[in-house]
Amino acid sequence: MALGVTQAAREAGRSVPGDLSVVGYDDCYLAAHSNPPLTTVRQPIQEMGAAVAEALWRQLEGHGGQVRDYLFTPELVAGESTGRLRHG
Repeated sequence: MALGVTQAAREAGRSVPGDLSVVGYDDCYLAAHSNPPLTTVRQPIQEMGAAVAEALWRQLEGHGGQVRDYLFTPELVAGESTGRLRHG
């Protein structure tokens, strides 16, 4: 979506990040290779997958117990698609 916004801004004669800042989510491979490189949020996919696999395994073994919430910390990957806040 963010890459599409960047392209649409360019087609509308706007510049990223000059006129518009764009931030993506999920840190796809293309983010670092777009023009400009996209600022994005990276999720800890391996950690999330391991937690899901462990919870599923515990359920299958009959040791699931109480369902719990998981909290994962994302990481902001600064690219060049965001600019400074302009006043007025």
